[in-house]
Amino acid sequence: MTLYEALDRVDALKPNAFSKAEKIAWISQLEGRVKTEILDAHEGAERPFRGYTDETDGNTRLFAEGPFAELYVYYVSAMIDHYDRETAAYNNSMKLFNALYAEYLAFYNRRHRPKTGRFRFFTPTKEEVEQGGAALPFPRENKN
Repeated sequence: MTLYEALDRVDALKPNAFSKAEKIAWISQLEGRVKTEILDAHEGAERPFRGYTDETDGNTRLFAEGPFAELYVYYVSAMIDHYDRETAAYNNSMKLFNALYAEYLAFYNRRHRPKTGRFRFFTPTKEEVEQGGAALPFPRENKN
């Protein structure tokens, strides 16, 4: 999906009074999140992202494609609902967005190798902590 395809789809499904620049800014926020939270955590995601403005080429391809391209529609719809103070509609749009975002994250994780050395998932056992044989996530007091 391209930037303008996303905007056209939002406008067709949810007529609104927001400017193109505002909707592009919301898509840019989401793209930044996708780039930072998903793509940059994996190898091979070298596509640069500097944000979108109303001067960005409308044919720019968005990061999430295929069945996950609706992320942009759900997110912009949610922002429209939020700023229109439509709480129930906002909650529904965000539920759709959050569910699809989680699916996209899981899909991407299954198909792309994580970068090594960037993340550390380690929870020491109680015994390791007591014996001082594990790195603690906080400074340990010197008992001497």
